[in-house]
Amino acid sequence: MTGVAAGTATISYTIAGTGGCADVVSTRTVTITAPPTTGTLSGTQTVFVGATTTYASTSTGGSWTSSNTAVATVDATTGVITGVAIGTATITY
Repeated sequence: MTGVAAGTATISYTIAGTGGCADVVSTRTVTITAPPTTGTLSGTQTVFVGATTTYASTSTGGSWTSSNTAVATVDATTGVITGVAIGTATITY
């Protein structure tokens, strides 16, 4: 099954009856929800060691993480990034 839009659908599976027996039907209602979105991300992509910059998102409810906290830390809630050492870190929301 593949969801194509948010909403509900009723899925039925039918086994044909034989020998005079009635068909057997099983049904389930499935709810499809929209996937979460990070929104539009913004912020300066370069930060000096010891300095800070702030990332932001147009979407709420996410949290920020750094792939390499030896290079850059990020406050999970505010998106404030601090340069720790020369290198590369991926900041994810």
